[in-house]
Amino acid sequence: MAILGFCWMTRHMGPQEYGGILRVDLEAKRLPGEDDFVDRDRAAFPDAPPPMPFHKAFALYPFAVFFVGIASRALAGNAADSNAAALAPLEERFAIRALEIAEKRRHGI
Repeated sequence: MAILGFCWMTRHMGPQEYGGILRVDLEAKRLPGEDDFVDRDRAAFPDAPPPMPFHKAFALYPFAVFFVGIASRALAGNAADSNAAALAPLEERFAIRALEIAEKRRHGI
């Protein structure tokens, strides 16, 4: 379920947010919609529990923490990439997206 959640992650981030596909015309890109994606996974793993919003949120939070580390290294001047500071806003975006998913579930949306 964690891997499926990881696969969903890009569907909740925009193209400018680490290459996500949120609001991208999936049909034009010949990518399956979320329901089709889940149906294919369920067909391959029929005994797996059904995916829950928790799995999506669970996949996003570690990336928020990952980007905190990148931002910290950029601030300290020892990041591996000279453009690392530009990634700092992603820590908040990933955490916010995870929270949005969790809140929708909590409110039955």
